[in-house]
Amino acid sequence: MRVLFLDQNKWIDLARGMKDPSHAAAPVFQQLRQEVEAGRVICPLTITQILETAKRNDLRTRTDVATAQAVLSRGHVYRSRKARLLVEMRIALHKIFDEDPVALPQHWAIVPGFTLIYGRVAKKLGSKHAVSCAKRDDFPEDVEKAQHRVD
Repeated sequence: MRVLFLDQNKWIDLARGMKDPSHAAAPVFQQLRQEVEAGRVICPLTITQILETAKRNDLRTRTDVATAQAVLSRGHVYRSRKARLLVEMRIALHKIFDEDPVALPQHWAIVPGFTLIYGRVAKKLGSKHAVSCAKRDDFPEDVEKAQHRVD
């Protein structure tokens, strides 16, 4: 599967193409949607993109952008910075101390679930669910299971 990172401006263009078949981005949105549905492409989101979408003042355009993001990301997001750093530190320590390498899935930094990107931001947003998910993401369980352990 290919990972495609989209800038927020591209998400806005794609949302316009999703809503208006005559918009220049309409064929691009349709092609991306087909690729996502076929499992060949995923367009994960970042916390910044979710927050930028949430702060849009116009309900219609906010809904359009959020819908395009949900369709093309299928809820996949980049892990929180803290979770990525913990994994990267473990990998570096294994190299430094000549330990067996850590085996990770190809796209380990991308996970399904919007709440897994929040990290410390969850408390600021006030969502108890996001806070509980962020705490579980301190060291990602799926990455922990994927590692080769030396007993």
